Amino acid sequence: MDTAVVERLLDLLQGTCIQELTLEENGSVILIRRRAGQPAAPPTGDRPERTALAVPEEPSASAETFVRAHLVGVFHAIRPPVAAGDGVRPKEILGLIESMKLMNDILAQEGGEVAEVLVEEGQPVEYGQPLFRIRPAAGGAAS
Repeated sequence: MDTAVVERLLDLLQGTCIQELTLEENGSVILIRRRAGQPAAPPTGDRPERTALAVPEEPSASAETFVRAHLVGVFHAIRPPVAAGDGVRPKEILGLIESMKLMNDILAQEGGEVAEVLVEEGQPVEYGQPLFRIRPAAGGAAS
């Protein structure tokens, strides 16, 4: 693979939140991965510096929350698939993200009711992308 292509990829990735990129071309594979602790994008004067891990927002008894993708990959539903109206418990598996041929669980952070499923089977997802919208359980308990 041409080194100019690799250099161009590195230039394009600077200033983005992409943590990992795999490129396959003519039997060659290039994997670009940020080191742990390396900032994803340089801080600017008008934006606070962000870390690679998402910081959960303060929970509110009435606020809906989003379950977000924790890595880049392809979304896969579990069987049976989670649907709007389903009750969920904290740490319950809602789906899977396939990344580098490994399946990674998508877990509910809080209990409640699925208000909306925002992705479809086989859809590519990005880091931080909302996947499920969760409504708090009435009375604080999920079914």
